[in-house]
Amino acid sequence: MHFDAAGNANGWGPPSSLTLLPVVAAGLYLLITVISLLPTGIRSAVKLTAESRERIQALTRQMLAWIKAELVCLFLSIQWFILAGIREGSNSIPALAPPVFIVVIFATVGWHLVALFRATRTA
Repeated sequence: MHFDAAGNANGWGPPSSLTLLPVVAAGLYLLITVISLLPTGIRSAVKLTAESRERIQALTRQMLAWIKAELVCLFLSIQWFILAGIREGSNSIPALAPPVFIVVIFATVGWHLVALFRATRTA
């Protein structure tokens, strides 16, 4: 299914398309996991010094872990709403669900960026 901005279904697909969201979620999860395991793969928005490097990398890994969890929850909830719509014949999802997840993800990034800048000032 495809949903418009109001949460109403405006497109339908074959049942096999229900496997797409779990595959994309798993792919993103694995990609972010690999990136977080490579210390040189993490680029920081702040200047790293010898004193702040460990704290900055720990905060960045923590942010990536939260984003992974939030993305999995987002994809899981979208899949849940699609399946519930199919079972109940409602053909809609709560219109606020995707924007709430987007706000949560951006809030997580914002909170961690503030923590990163604070960590560089205290180091």
